[in-house]
Amino acid sequence: MPSNNDLERWSPLILARISGILGLIGIAFGAFDIGHIRGALIVAGNPTLTVQNILAHQTLFRLGFTGHLLELICNAFAEIIGFYLFWRVNLIVAAIALFAASSASPLRASTCSIRMCR
Repeated sequence: MPSNNDLERWSPLILARISGILGLIGIAFGAFDIGHIRGALIVAGNPTLTVQNILAHQTLFRLGFTGHLLELICNAFAEIIGFYLFWRVNLIVAAIALFAASSASPLRASTCSIRMCR
């Protein structure tokens, strides 16, 4: 278990920048998945053609799914950093925000897999 001094060696400015970079990486992965890959593979109203597209471009499908999961991982680390930054300001609000964000991530992951399978 790291001591208090180990945790405090990271300045809030550096942690905020790391959190921002993780957020930007998550946005990039999510936008690539939603904007490019789903548009290329999913045909609205035609599940047969969608399945044929996915089978024909399995690598692209897996790349999009992996990108979306990486977005969720980046968001999880950014949420933990956000909690660490705000727990001294208001512990209860920071804990509620962390709980809400961490409970939303599994839901987002499950909807990601459901949307890919529709």
